[in-house]
Amino acid sequence: MAYDKATRSPTVEDRAARRDQERVRQQQRAARSRTIAWTCLALSVVAAAAWGFQRWRAANPTAQQRAIAAQAQARQGEVAAALAGQDVLAELRLAGEHLNMARTEQALAILERHAAQNHPRAMVQLALVYRDGYRVP
Repeated sequence: MAYDKATRSPTVEDRAARRDQERVRQQQRAARSRTIAWTCLALSVVAAAAWGFQRWRAANPTAQQRAIAAQAQARQGEVAAALAGQDVLAELRLAGEHLNMARTEQALAILERHAAQNHPRAMVQLALVYRDGYRVP
């Protein structure tokens, strides 16, 4: 021991201590970079799994989602039928306006078209036109 103390100067000991500290810092940096790498890997795996699950869920709806979609389609069909009925009523009103303006040919064309499609109001209105004797060509 006495020999070591005599041969080693304080600067040599400081350099050795600094080298040890630098080695410890490098080990800590390496451990941190490994932790960051594993964290990034875990995040990318979770993100890929979530993305895949979302695509799978979109391609394979649940029974509840299928029931909701069927109800929505039925509602759309009902709305389309109601709109078609409104269109027919609007055309029948237009036929009434044509009759009021002495445009019997146009009114009869509308009424006969809808009567041929078995629309009851058109049939009644057409019967009234023939009964009342509008200027039927």
